[in-house]
Amino acid sequence: MPGPAKICPDCAEEVKGAARVCRYCGYRFDQQPRPDIDLVGTVEEAGEPTVTQPTEKAAKARGPKELEAKAREYLEGRGHRWRVGIPVAIGVVIIIALIASLGGGGDDDGDDGGLITPERQAVLEKNEENEGTTIKGVPDTLQATQEERRQERVRERRREEKADLTKPELTSGQENALEAAQGYLDFSGFSKAGLIQQLSSPAGDGYSKADATFAANNVGADWKAEAVESAQSYLDFSSFSREGLIEQLSSAAGEEFTPEQARYAADEVY
Repeated sequence: MPGPAKICPDCAEEVKGAARVCRYCGYRFDQQPRPDIDLVGTVEEAGEPTVTQPTEKAAKARGPKELEAKAREYLEGRGHRWRVGIPVAIGVVIIIALIASLGGGGDDDGDDGGLITPERQAVLEKNEENEGTTIKGVPDTLQATQEERRQERVRERRREEKADLTKPELTSGQENALEAAQGYLDFSGFSKAGLIQQLSSPAGDGYSKADATFAANNVGADWKAEAVESAQSYLDFSSFSREGLIEQLSSAAGEEFTPEQARYAADEVY
Protein backbone atom coordinates (compact mmCIF):
# COMPACT_ATOMS: atom_id res chain seq x y z
CA MET A 1 0.00 0.00 0.00
CA PRO A 2 1.59 3.31 -1.01
CA GLY A 3 2.65 5.78 1.64
CA PRO A 4 0.97 9.15 2.18
CA ALA A 5 1.30 11.65 -0.70
CA LYS A 6 1.75 15.38 -0.56
CA ILE A 7 1.44 18.34 -2.89
CA CYS A 8 4.52 20.42 -3.76
CA PRO A 9 3.75 23.99 -2.67
CA ASP A 10 5.91 25.36 -5.53
CA CYS A 11 4.63 23.47 -8.58
CA ALA A 12 1.44 21.86 -7.23
CA GLU A 13 2.53 18.42 -8.37
CA GLU A 14 1.82 15.36 -6.23
CA VAL A 15 4.90 13.63 -4.81
CA LYS A 16 5.50 10.92 -2.21
CA GLY A 17 5.03 11.97 1.39
CA ALA A 18 8.62 10.97 2.33
CA ALA A 19 10.19 13.02 -0.48
CA ARG A 20 12.51 15.80 0.66
CA VAL A 21 12.86 17.37 -2.79
CA CYS A 22 10.19 17.71 -5.46
CA ARG A 23 11.16 15.68 -8.46
CA TYR A 24 9.36 18.10 -10.80
CA CYS A 25 10.70 21.49 -9.74
CA GLY A 26 13.39 20.73 -7.17
CA TYR A 27 11.58 22.39 -4.29
CA ARG A 28 13.00 21.45 -0.89
CA PHE A 29 10.27 20.57 1.64
CA ASP A 30 12.48 21.40 4.64
CA GLN A 31 12.59 25.10 3.71
CA GLN A 32 10.12 27.65 4.97
CA PRO A 33 6.88 27.78 2.92
CA ARG A 34 6.51 30.69 0.56
CA PRO A 35 4.34 33.55 1.86
CA ASP A 36 1.78 33.08 -0.93
CA ILE A 37 1.17 29.44 0.02
CA ASP A 38 -1.57 28.80 2.64
CA LEU A 39 -1.45 25.16 3.55
CA VAL A 40 -4.39 23.48 5.30
CA GLY A 41 -4.27 20.68 7.77
CA THR A 42 -4.47 17.05 6.79
CA VAL A 43 -7.71 15.42 5.80
CA GLU A 44 -8.09 11.99 7.28
CA GLU A 45 -10.63 9.61 6.01
CA ALA A 46 -10.99 5.93 6.75
CA GLY A 47 -8.74 3.90 4.46
CA GLU A 48 -7.37 7.04 2.58
CA PRO A 49 -3.82 8.37 2.75
CA THR A 50 -3.14 11.70 4.39
CA VAL A 51 -2.80 14.41 1.76
CA THR A 52 -1.77 18.04 2.21
CA GLN A 53 -4.01 20.30 0.11
CA PRO A 54 -3.32 23.91 -0.88
CA THR A 55 -5.97 26.53 -0.37
CA GLU A 56 -7.90 28.12 -3.22
CA LYS A 57 -5.63 31.19 -2.98
CA ALA A 58 -2.49 29.07 -3.57
CA ALA A 59 -4.09 27.23 -6.48
CA LYS A 60 -5.05 30.46 -8.19
CA ALA A 61 -1.49 31.75 -7.78
CA ARG A 62 -0.18 28.83 -9.79
CA GLY A 63 -1.25 29.62 -13.29
CA PRO A 64 0.96 28.53 -16.24
CA LYS A 65 2.94 31.77 -16.29
CA GLU A 66 3.43 31.71 -12.53
CA LEU A 67 4.71 28.16 -12.64
CA GLU A 68 7.08 29.01 -15.48
CA ALA A 69 8.41 32.01 -13.55
CA LYS A 70 8.91 29.91 -10.43
CA ALA A 71 10.72 27.21 -12.38
CA ARG A 72 13.02 29.82 -13.96
CA GLU A 73 13.67 31.33 -10.54
CA TYR A 74 14.62 27.94 -9.17
CA LEU A 75 16.91 27.12 -12.06
CA GLU A 76 18.60 30.50 -11.76
CA GLY A 77 19.06 29.88 -8.07
CA ARG A 78 20.68 26.51 -8.76
CA GLY A 79 22.96 28.07 -11.38
CA HIS A 80 24.01 30.89 -9.06
CA ARG A 81 26.98 28.94 -7.87
CA TRP A 82 28.22 28.55 -11.46
CA ARG A 83 27.65 32.19 -12.34
CA VAL A 84 29.78 33.20 -9.41
CA GLY A 85 32.26 30.33 -9.58
CA ILE A 86 33.25 30.63 -13.24
CA PRO A 87 34.45 34.27 -13.06
CA VAL A 88 36.29 33.47 -9.84
CA ALA A 89 38.01 30.50 -11.48
CA ILE A 90 38.98 32.60 -14.51
CA GLY A 91 40.39 35.27 -12.21
CA VAL A 92 42.48 32.69 -10.36
CA VAL A 93 43.87 31.34 -13.65
CA ILE A 94 44.78 34.86 -14.81
CA ILE A 95 46.54 35.62 -11.52
CA ILE A 96 48.53 32.37 -11.73
CA ALA A 97 49.53 33.17 -15.34
CA LEU A 98 50.69 36.65 -14.34
CA ILE A 99 52.75 35.28 -11.47
CA ALA A 100 54.32 32.69 -13.77
CA SER A 101 55.15 35.29 -16.43
CA LEU A 102 56.70 37.62 -13.87
CA GLY A 103 58.69 34.85 -12.29
CA GLY A 104 59.90 33.21 -15.53
CA GLY A 105 60.27 36.26 -17.79
CA GLY A 106 63.94 36.73 -17.04
CA ASP A 107 64.99 34.82 -20.14
CA ASP A 108 63.07 37.15 -22.42
CA ASP A 109 64.62 40.41 -21.27
CA GLY A 110 68.02 39.01 -20.43
CA ASP A 111 67.60 39.51 -16.66
CA ASP A 112 67.91 36.08 -15.08
CA GLY A 113 69.57 37.16 -11.88
CA GLY A 114 73.06 36.47 -13.22
CA LEU A 115 72.49 32.74 -13.69
CA ILE A 116 74.65 31.14 -16.39
CA THR A 117 72.32 28.88 -18.32
CA PRO A 118 73.66 26.41 -20.92
CA GLU A 119 72.28 28.64 -23.67
CA ARG A 120 74.00 31.74 -22.29
CA GLN A 121 77.27 29.80 -21.84
CA ALA A 122 77.16 28.78 -25.52
CA VAL A 123 76.62 32.42 -26.56
CA LEU A 124 79.52 33.60 -24.38
CA GLU A 125 81.85 31.00 -25.85
CA LYS A 126 80.83 31.96 -29.39
CA ASN A 127 81.50 35.63 -28.63
CA GLU A 128 84.96 34.77 -27.35
CA GLU A 129 85.71 32.92 -30.59
CA ASN A 130 84.62 35.93 -32.66
CA GLU A 131 86.42 38.48 -30.49
CA GLY A 132 89.09 39.09 -33.15
CA THR A 133 86.58 39.80 -35.92
CA THR A 134 84.30 42.66 -36.72
CA ILE A 135 82.35 40.74 -39.34
CA LYS A 136 81.47 37.18 -38.43
CA GLY A 137 83.91 34.77 -40.05
CA VAL A 138 86.14 37.48 -41.65
CA PRO A 139 89.55 38.12 -39.99
CA ASP A 140 90.55 41.65 -39.04
CA THR A 141 93.54 41.62 -41.39
CA LEU A 142 91.41 40.87 -44.42
CA GLN A 143 88.87 43.49 -43.43
CA ALA A 144 91.66 46.04 -42.98
CA THR A 145 92.99 45.24 -46.46
CA GLN A 146 89.54 45.64 -47.97
CA GLU A 147 89.09 48.94 -46.15
CA GLU A 148 92.44 50.21 -47.45
CA ARG A 149 91.46 49.30 -50.98
CA ARG A 150 88.14 51.06 -50.60
CA GLN A 151 89.84 54.19 -49.31
CA GLU A 152 92.37 54.07 -52.17
CA ARG A 153 89.53 53.89 -54.70
CA VAL A 154 87.93 56.89 -53.04
CA ARG A 155 91.21 58.84 -53.22
CA GLU A 156 91.70 57.85 -56.88
CA ARG A 157 88.20 59.00 -57.75
CA ARG A 158 88.82 62.32 -56.04
CA ARG A 159 92.08 62.76 -57.95
CA GLU A 160 90.27 62.08 -61.22
CA GLU A 161 87.56 64.57 -60.33
CA LYS A 162 90.17 67.16 -59.46
CA ALA A 163 92.02 66.50 -62.73
CA ASP A 164 88.81 66.93 -64.68
CA LEU A 165 88.25 70.29 -63.01
CA THR A 166 91.77 71.50 -63.73
CA LYS A 167 92.00 70.06 -67.24
CA PRO A 168 92.29 72.90 -69.77
CA GLU A 169 89.91 73.12 -72.62
CA LEU A 170 91.50 71.69 -75.78
CA THR A 171 91.76 73.54 -79.01
CA SER A 172 90.64 71.76 -82.14
CA GLY A 173 94.31 71.38 -83.19
CA GLN A 174 95.29 69.79 -79.90
CA GLU A 175 92.28 67.50 -79.89
CA ASN A 176 92.91 66.30 -83.46
CA ALA A 177 96.66 65.86 -82.87
CA LEU A 178 95.95 63.82 -79.73
CA GLU A 179 93.58 61.57 -81.67
CA ALA A 180 96.16 61.09 -84.45
CA ALA A 181 98.88 60.26 -81.91
CA GLN A 182 96.72 57.56 -80.33
CA GLY A 183 96.12 56.06 -83.79
CA TYR A 184 99.87 55.89 -84.53
CA LEU A 185 100.62 54.20 -81.20
CA ASP A 186 97.89 51.65 -81.81
CA PHE A 187 99.47 50.80 -85.16
CA SER A 188 103.18 50.65 -84.28
CA GLY A 189 105.85 51.46 -81.68
CA PHE A 190 106.93 55.13 -81.61
CA SER A 191 109.32 57.11 -79.49
CA LYS A 192 108.20 60.46 -78.16
CA ALA A 193 110.51 62.35 -80.49
CA GLY A 194 109.54 60.15 -83.44
CA LEU A 195 105.84 60.70 -82.75
CA ILE A 196 106.26 64.49 -82.61
CA GLN A 197 108.19 64.35 -85.87
CA GLN A 198 105.49 62.24 -87.55
CA LEU A 199 102.68 64.55 -86.40
CA SER A 200 104.40 67.84 -87.29
CA SER A 201 106.35 67.09 -90.48
CA PRO A 202 104.95 68.12 -93.85
CA ALA A 203 105.40 64.51 -94.95
CA GLY A 204 103.38 63.40 -91.93
CA ASP A 205 100.27 65.04 -90.51
CA GLY A 206 101.40 68.66 -90.69
CA TYR A 207 100.26 69.72 -87.19
CA SER A 208 102.03 72.60 -85.56
CA LYS A 209 105.02 71.76 -83.41
CA ALA A 210 103.08 72.91 -80.34
CA ASP A 211 100.04 70.72 -81.07
CA ALA A 212 102.24 67.71 -81.88
CA THR A 213 104.21 68.15 -78.66
CA PHE A 214 100.97 68.53 -76.66
CA ALA A 215 99.66 65.29 -78.16
CA ALA A 216 102.87 63.38 -77.35
CA ASN A 217 102.87 64.69 -73.77
CA ASN A 218 99.22 63.79 -73.12
CA VAL A 219 98.68 60.57 -75.07
CA GLY A 220 99.58 58.52 -71.99
CA ALA A 221 102.19 56.33 -73.68
CA ASP A 222 104.68 54.01 -71.91
CA TRP A 223 107.78 54.85 -73.93
CA LYS A 224 109.77 51.84 -72.74
CA ALA A 225 106.96 49.56 -73.86
CA GLU A 226 106.90 51.41 -77.18
CA ALA A 227 110.67 50.79 -77.54
CA VAL A 228 110.18 47.04 -76.91
CA GLU A 229 107.44 46.93 -79.55
CA SER A 230 109.64 48.73 -82.06
CA ALA A 231 112.65 46.46 -81.31
CA GLN A 232 110.53 43.34 -81.81
CA SER A 233 109.28 44.62 -85.16
CA TYR A 234 112.90 45.19 -86.29
CA LEU A 235 113.86 41.63 -85.30
CA ASP A 236 110.80 40.28 -87.09
CA PHE A 237 111.86 42.11 -90.24
CA SER A 238 115.64 41.59 -90.14
CA SER A 239 118.58 40.31 -88.07
CA PHE A 240 120.23 42.73 -85.65
CA SER A 241 122.94 42.38 -83.06
CA ARG A 242 122.22 43.71 -79.65
CA GLU A 243 124.41 46.77 -80.17
CA GLY A 244 123.11 47.29 -83.67
CA LEU A 245 119.54 47.16 -82.40
CA ILE A 246 120.32 49.71 -79.68
CA GLU A 247 121.88 51.98 -82.28
CA GLN A 248 118.89 51.68 -84.61
CA LEU A 249 116.45 52.42 -81.81
CA SER A 250 118.31 55.43 -80.38
CA SER A 251 119.85 57.19 -83.42
CA ALA A 252 118.35 60.32 -85.00
CA ALA A 253 118.22 58.45 -88.30
CA GLY A 254 116.39 55.61 -86.58
CA GLU A 255 113.58 55.67 -84.01
CA GLU A 256 114.97 58.38 -81.67
CA PHE A 257 114.33 56.54 -78.38
CA THR A 258 116.54 57.59 -75.52
CA PRO A 259 119.63 55.38 -74.94
CA GLU A 260 118.08 54.11 -71.73
CA GLN A 261 114.84 53.13 -73.52
CA ALA A 262 116.81 51.46 -76.35
CA ARG A 263 118.93 49.36 -73.95
CA TYR A 264 115.83 48.36 -72.02
CA ALA A 265 114.14 47.17 -75.24
CA ALA A 266 117.24 45.22 -76.33
CA ASP A 267 117.39 43.48 -72.95
CA GLU A 268 113.72 42.54 -73.27
CA VAL A 269 113.86 41.05 -76.79
CA TYR A 270 117.25 39.33 -76.51
